[in-house]
Amino acid sequence: MSAITASLKSRLVQSIIDAAQANRVTGGAVGTGNGTNLVFAATLANPNVVPNSVKILVGTTVVAQDDGKGGFEGVGATYAGKVQGTINYVTGALRVEFGAGLAPANAAAVTANYVRNFGIATNVNQNPVENSSAGFGGDFANLLLTEGGSGNIIQATIKFGEFAN
Repeated sequence: MSAITASLKSRLVQSIIDAAQANRVTGGAVGTGNGTNLVFAATLANPNVVPNSVKILVGTTVVAQDDGKGGFEGVGATYAGKVQGTINYVTGALRVEFGAGLAPANAAAVTANYVRNFGIATNVNQNPVENSSAGFGGDFANLLLTEGGSGNIIQATIKFGEFAN
């Protein structure tokens, strides 16, 4: 890999990390528990949600995450297989259903943490970047780019907050 390509790769990775962190939403309101309600429906304030980035929390406990296909799955020993739901990534409309005996406690905040969809800068170097695509999963992003002019393919797997080649 040439020095220019390595520099471009490094700057693109940092640009994506910065954009993802700037577009991270925490504490998006879904509802408030009352000790008996098992179903919560809401529309997130920031639509165009990145698939595989949504986590549903009761208080500070993550109870479910999206599957990247518009569904939710419970996580951890208490919630796995016992929490389910749906999300429309474009509109931000979601529905979460807790299994019997798992109703959020009275006054417990039910919230969503997620990443809003964002674009990728294509002019971070004198050589334009063409044919860019990115896929996001949980706290990771996979990026595949073709550097204009050279045809070099740049691929990176990114963990938000740091990066690896």
